[in-house]
Amino acid sequence: VRTQALQPGQVLLEYFIGTQESYVFALSHDGALQLHTLAITRADLLNKIKQLRAPFEKVKASGSLDGLAHFDIRLAHELYATLFKPVEPAIQAARELLVVPHGPLFYLPLEMLVTETPTAQRRTPRYLIERTPPLRYALSASLLNPILNPADQTANARVLAFMDPAITNVFGTANSSLPAAKREMLGLRQVYGARMTVYSDQGATKKAFLSSSPGYGTVILSAHGTFDEASPQESGILLAGSLERQNWLNVQDVFGLRLQADLVSLGVCEVGLGKIQDGEGLLGFTRAWQYAGAKRLLVTLWSVEDNATADLSIDFHRREAGETHATALRRAKLALLNSRFQQNSSSYERANPFFWAPYVMY
Repeated sequence: VRTQALQPGQVLLEYFIGTQESYVFALSHDGALQLHTLAITRADLLNKIKQLRAPFEKVKASGSLDGLAHFDIRLAHELYATLFKPVEPAIQAARELLVVPHGPLFYLPLEMLVTETPTAQRRTPRYLIERTPPLRYALSASLLNPILNPADQTANARVLAFMDPAITNVFGTANSSLPAAKREMLGLRQVYGARMTVYSDQGATKKAFLSSSPGYGTVILSAHGTFDEASPQESGILLAGSLERQNWLNVQDVFGLRLQADLVSLGVCEVGLGKIQDGEGLLGFTRAWQYAGAKRLLVTLWSVEDNATADLSIDFHRREAGETHATALRRAKLALLNSRFQQNSSSYERANPFFWAPYVMY
């Protein structure tokens, strides 16, 4: 890993979450290797992550943002002290962090951990993203080598976007179900111009995606998705048409693709989740897209807010033309964290991790 994958300035953090105790390895390009014991078990960590994500799951169930006030800041700070603080001396000179999660950590974006709780001088907590270099994830250290070559970031300049597929209801009427996707599409057209080919509404079909996607260097999908934890192979992304099975792009479909994509960007709810299985890691869409040839993959870890997704997508793609993907994503997330939005004549801050933290780069 040190000689063939890590570049100068990169530090690899690889976690192992055990039944009795846990560990994190920190490996730098110059060869320094540290091992830290973490005072947390798999069962305890799983419970804490579920508790931390609980307000986000309530938004998914109710459609109301009111429950976000119950985000447990103190628990997020406790997990920071347990999972990340021990390795901070090893990353002081790092320009990029590469993280290999393990077990329940696949469901937790480390950037949302709280380094400082609110004070009288600062109403909002300080999050880890505000003090770390850009962070990228990997399913395993063995997958690092093919995705770390910076020379191929612009090898294929063609961009393919499947935006807001029209879904036909039981009455045969096709509706647009992602209102902000139209705004996202206009913003991306300003970024990519004639380089971007767009399929939207009734044209954004599964058949069109399977036939066209192998020829593009950047693939962007903005659609509804569903995650099936019991059977990850049944997880899917709904493309144009009815709700019937033949219109869902599933994990097996993606395994069958042969992509040239340096980047696949998925504005799809929960598409970064998978079934966590010992000896196999994370089973689901993330593995499928990488197997299909995606060198870098932007996915989500919970049901995302439509307008936040559009804003982040436009900002990220605007920035990544001149920066690494990880740097562009970090800056787009920080911009979202410091922004506001309007809903029902009320103005809300987006500092809560629900809005900016679910987007992670593999």
